[in-house]
Amino acid sequence: MASKNQSLFQAAVLLLSLICVGTFPFCQAINGQMRIVGGDEVKSNEINYQASIRVYDQHICGGTIIGPNYILTAAHCFYGLGLEETLDDILVVTGGIKLQDTRNTHAVAKITLHKDFTNDKETSYLNDIAILTLEDQINFDHTQAPARLPVAPVSKGLTGTVIGWGRQDFGSPYLAKILRKATLKVLTWEECQPKMKFNVYNSQICGFAAKNTGICKGDSGGPLMVDGTVIGISSWNIPCATGVPDVFTNVFYHLDFIIDVMGSGEK
Repeated sequence: MASKNQSLFQAAVLLLSLICVGTFPFCQAINGQMRIVGGDEVKSNEINYQASIRVYDQHICGGTIIGPNYILTAAHCFYGLGLEETLDDILVVTGGIKLQDTRNTHAVAKITLHKDFTNDKETSYLNDIAILTLEDQINFDHTQAPARLPVAPVSKGLTGTVIGWGRQDFGSPYLAKILRKATLKVLTWEECQPKMKFNVYNSQICGFAAKNTGICKGDSGGPLMVDGTVIGISSWNIPCATGVPDVFTNVFYHLDFIIDVMGSGEK
C-alpha cells in the first residue's frame, strides 16, 4: 500500500482520536474502541470465536468467527476511514486470548457493510453490522471455531456474556492485554427503550448489569453471546458503564444480510 495513503490514514486517525471523546461509536472506533468494564479475564481455551480486527497492526475492533472465511463485526469500525481501498493494511487475528498473540493472522479480501447502515446518532446507528471475508480459511480447532447464529428472536429473561479487549474505564488509554468478559442481562427493545434518552430500535437489543460493568472503548464489533450463540454486536453506549444499558445490533434481525453475504461466497 502506498506510503502516502498510509500517512493520510494515520493522520486522520490521530486527529479524530483527539477530537472524539463522545459517547457514540464512530468516536469509539477511532479511539481504539470500547475494554470490558467490571469483567473478568478469559481463561485459556474458554472462548474460541473471538477475533481482533487490526489496521496497521493496531487493534481497532472485535469480531466473531461465523464461518471459515467470515468475521461478523460492526459497520462503524470502518465507515468513513477509506479502508475499502486499503485492504492490504487490515488483518484479522484469531485463536488467542492475548492481544499480542498473532500466531493466526488473516488477510481481508472484502468488507461488506450493511447497505442501510446510518453513521448517525440521530438514528442510533441503525444496521451497524458488517462482515469481513477473509483471503484464507481459518483452520478450526480448540482455539478457533465459529459461534452459532441465532435461530429465534431474543426473548425476555436471557443472560448474556459480552467479550472484548477494550479499556476498563473511559479515561484509560490502554487496551486489555488479555481478553475479558462480563455478564449482562439481555434487554429486548421493549425493555430497553424506557431506560434510554436516545432512541433504540427493534433492530437493536441492549445489555445491562449495573453501574461500572459493561462495554468500553475497544469492544466495538465484538459479540454478545448466549450459550454459544452470537445474539448481538457491540455498537454504542453512554459512554462506559455509567449505569445505562449498552446497545447491540440484533443479529437475528439481520440474518438475511448475513446469509446473503456468506451464501454468495464471493471475495
